[in-house]
Amino acid sequence: MSPEDLFAQLAPLYPAGGWWPSQSSFETAIGAILVQGVSWRNAAQAVEGLRQRGLLDPAALAAAREEEVALAVRPALYHHQKARYLQGFAATVHALGGMQAVGRLARQEQLRVLRAVRGIGEETAAAVMVYALGGREPVVDTYARRLFVRTGAVPSAEDAAIRDAMLSVIREDPSRARALHAAVVEHGRSYCRKEPRCANCPLAGNCPRILGEP
Repeated sequence: MSPEDLFAQLAPLYPAGGWWPSQSSFETAIGAILVQGVSWRNAAQAVEGLRQRGLLDPAALAAAREEEVALAVRPALYHHQKARYLQGFAATVHALGGMQAVGRLARQEQLRVLRAVRGIGEETAAAVMVYALGGREPVVDTYARRLFVRTGAVPSAEDAAIRDAMLSVIREDPSRARALHAAVVEHGRSYCRKEPRCANCPLAGNCPRILGEP
C-alpha cells in the first residue's frame, strides 16, 4: 500500500474538521504541550484550568507563579514540569510579539524557536506548526510509525522514511497535513494500537500485515 493509497482510505473515515478545537492558536499550542504522555481528555481539563485562571495569554502565563500554573494543569500529570515548559513557551511567544509573529517566521526559524523551548521535542514542535501555525510539517509520532510500517507504506521503519512518505502525501498543503495527522491518530486509537485490532479494521483488505505479505 502506497502512502497516498493509505491516506485515500483513511481520510473519508476520519474527517479532520474540528479535530483539535480551541479558541486561539496559543491555546492550541498549549494543548500540544500538555498532551504529552496523557490522554486528550486530561489535556483538555488542564487547558480549562488555565482558562479559568486567565492564563491562556502569553504575557499572563509567563508572569504567573509556577505554583499557580502547576495547580491549573494538574490533570495533565507531571504538572510542575509541564508548568515550567508552558511558562518557557509563553515567555518565548511573548518576547517575539505573539503567535501571529511566530507564524510569520520562515519554517526553519519556527522549528528552531520551538525546539529551543525546554520540553518541546520534534513531535510536539511539528504538532504546534501544523495546528497552531498553519504549517505543512509531518507529525512523526508513535501512531504514524505503527501505521506506516504495518501497512507497508514505507520501505523501512526509520523516521526519515516515514517523514518522506508523509511529505509525499501532504504535498505542501496545510489542510492535508492536518487531515493526515488527524486520520493517523484516530485510526491508531481505534485499530492500529500497540496490540492491533485487525479483525474489524477498515484497512484489513489491503493491509500486508493481515494478508501475510512481506
